Amino acid sequence: MELAAEKDVSGEAEARIALADALLAANDLAGERAQIEKASSLAAQSGDRGIDFDAKTAAARVDARSGKADAAIKALTSVRKDARAAGMVQAEFEARLALGEALIASGKKTDGNATLRILADEAKTRGYGLLARKASSAGRA
Repeated sequence: MELAAEKDVSGEAEARIALADALLAANDLAGERAQIEKASSLAAQSGDRGIDFDAKTAAARVDARSGKADAAIKALTSVRKDARAAGMVQAEFEARLALGEALIASGKKTDGNATLRILADEAKTRGYGLLARKASSAGRA
């Protein structure tokens, strides 16, 4: 990646997380996992907690899709709690979105839908319209 040549560790980590999200959407779990591993390493180097939370959330999404829903739920619960404590609303909301999806994937559809409904309402109230729409859509899927 060009950002690697420029030694922009945070930028490269963010780009790898974005690529990982695209790979996950394409159901390329191995490719997604490889990008997340690189992004996690870069996030540790940068010391940027937001990027670290994003990488952990993305890794948990792969776990949920790979049949490791319990591990994903545990990781996402931790990210949600830590992001909230750090005052990082976007990271907390992303973790809650992934948590709702993981709960549904694990067969806990009622809990997952409730998580997503609450998130959609809160995100909308706090001005996170895109996240509110994602939570509403995920809850209907």
